Amino acid sequence: MKDLLIFISFLNFSCLGILHAQEDSLQQVLNSLPANEQVTHLISLSHKVQNGDPRNAIELGKKALHIAGEIKNDTLQSKAYNRLGTAYKFEGKYDSAQYYYDEAYRIGLQLNDTLLQGNYFRLSGVLYRLEGDRNKAFENYIKAAKLYESQNNQDQLAMTYNSIGILYNGGLDPDFQKALGFFKKTEAIFTEMGNRERLDYVSTNMAFAYKGLQKYDSAIFYLTNNLEWLRTTNRTQSIVTNLWVLASVYEDKGDLNKALQTSLQAVETTRRHENLPRLLEALINTGRIYRKLGQPQPAISLLEEGLVIAKSLGHKADMLNFYENLYKSYEVMGNTERAFYHLKLYSGLKDTLLNEEKTEQFAEMETKYETEKKDAEIKLLTAKEELAQQKLERRRMYQIGLSILVLLLILFFVYFFYSYKARYRLKEQVLEAEIKELRGKIKGKLENKPDALDLSFETLNDKLNNPLSEREYEVLTLIFYRCDRY
Repeated sequence: MKDLLIFISFLNFSCLGILHAQEDSLQQVLNSLPANEQVTHLISLSHKVQNGDPRNAIELGKKALHIAGEIKNDTLQSKAYNRLGTAYKFEGKYDSAQYYYDEAYRIGLQLNDTLLQGNYFRLSGVLYRLEGDRNKAFENYIKAAKLYESQNNQDQLAMTYNSIGILYNGGLDPDFQKALGFFKKTEAIFTEMGNRERLDYVSTNMAFAYKGLQKYDSAIFYLTNNLEWLRTTNRTQSIVTNLWVLASVYEDKGDLNKALQTSLQAVETTRRHENLPRLLEALINTGRIYRKLGQPQPAISLLEEGLVIAKSLGHKADMLNFYENLYKSYEVMGNTERAFYHLKLYSGLKDTLLNEEKTEQFAEMETKYETEKKDAEIKLLTAKEELAQQKLERRRMYQIGLSILVLLLILFFVYFFYSYKARYRLKEQVLEAEIKELRGKIKGKLENKPDALDLSFETLNDKLNNPLSEREYEVLTLIFYRCDRY
C-alpha cells in the first residue's frame, strides 16, 4: 500500500507538471494561429478531453466562446455554445447544457442555418434522453433528421439515427429490436460513405442491442471485429469501452472467466496509457467480476487501489462506488468488521454527496435566475432604446414628409401662377390680334362709340357691308369698354 501511495503521489506530481507544460504549449499554439482557427482548435481539444476531464473541456469551450465573441463570428460562436453544452452534459449539469444549446439555436435561427438548427434538436434530444423523457427526445431527433434530410447531410442524419437507436437501447423500457433497426440504418450510411471511424460508434451500440436481445454471439462478433480495427489506431478510450461491453456480454452469457480476462485487459490498457478516470471504472468492473467469481481477495486488492486513486483525484462519486464494492467484497469474505466499516463510509459519503448536489443545484438555480433577470433587464433596456429610436425615426420621417408636402405645394402654386400668367398673356395676344383685325374691318363705319353701343348685333350688321361674326361682336363690345376711340 505504501508503494502504491508513493506511485500515486509521483503520478499526480507528474500530471501537474505535464498540465502546466500543456497550458504553455497550448498558448504557444494559439498565438501562432489566426483567431478563427484558435476557436476551431480549442473546440477540437475540448471534444477530445470531455470523457476523462469534462471540467477542462468546459474551460476550453469558454476560451473558444470568448475568442469567437471577440471576432464577432456568429457561426463559430454557435459551435462554441454547442461545445460548452456538450461538456456540461458530460459533467452531468443538464440545465447548463440546455442553456448553451439554446444560445446556439438562437444564433442558428438568426443565420437561418439549418445545420445549426439540426444540431440543436439532436443535442437537445440527447439531454432529454439522459433526463428520462423518451418522448421529447424522440420528437427532437425527428426534427433534427428532417433538417439533415433537407440538406442531404448523410453524416449527421446517420448520427441522428444512431442517437434514436441509443434512445431505445436503454432506459426503463428498452426496445432492443427497434434500436437495432436504427443502428443498421446508421451502419448502412457509414458503410456507403466509407467512414470507418463513425462505424466504431455504431458497432459498439449494435453489440449492446444484440446483448439485450440475448444474441451474445452476434454481439461478440461486432465487438471483436471492432477491437481488431481499434488496436491499429490510438483510440484508447474506444478500446476500453469495447472491452467493457465485451466483458459484460461474457458476464451475461455466464462465461465469467472470459469476462474477467477481458476486464483485466481494460485495466491493463488504461494503466498503460495512464488514463486514471477510465482506470477507476476498469478497476470497479474487474473487482465486481472477481467478487461474482467468489474471489473477494483480488477484488479487494483492485478496489483498494482504485479507492486510493479516487481520493487523490478528489473523485467523490468514484469513492462512493469503491466503498460500496468494498463492503460487499468484505461481506463475501466474511469479514463483517471491515464490511461494516466501509458501509458506514459509503452511507456517510452518500449523504454528503446528496447535500452537495442540493447545494449545487440551488446555487445553479440562483445563478440561472440572476442571469435570466439580467438578460430580461438588458432586453427591456434594448426594447426601450428601440422604441425611442423608432419614435425618433417616425418623427424624422414626419418632418421629412411635411417638408416634401410644403415644397410640393409651393411648386404647385408657382406652377399655377406662372401657368395662369402665360395663359393670360396668350389670351391678351389673341385678343389684340382680333381687335386689330376688327378695327380694319369696321374702320369709318361707325361714327362714335355711344351709337355703336346702342346697336344690337343685327342692327350693326345691317350698317356694315361685311357682317360680323358673334365673336367679332363680342370683341367690338370689349373694345368700346376698354378704349375711348378707335
